[in-house]
Amino acid sequence: MMKDYRSNRMATAEGLGNARGAFEEAASGLVSSQRSPLLRRVARRFAAPMAMDSAGFWLLWHLEGGFDGLL
Repeated sequence: MMKDYRSNRMATAEGLGNARGAFEEAASGLVSSQRSPLLRRVARRFAAPMAMDSAGFWLLWHLEGGFDGLL
């Protein structure tokens, strides 16, 4: 019987924390830019209508049967 190497841990970029470090570096820039009160007010004004439009389209898409139903 052959030895199964899939269960052995391997040193990967993810295992070394490279992905987490890159994510935290990118996220730190986003967090600092979101502190603007004006940006927060604008985002709140547009977030709800955009979410409702997306949910409405998704519902209509599925109720009508996808491409064939909307044509």
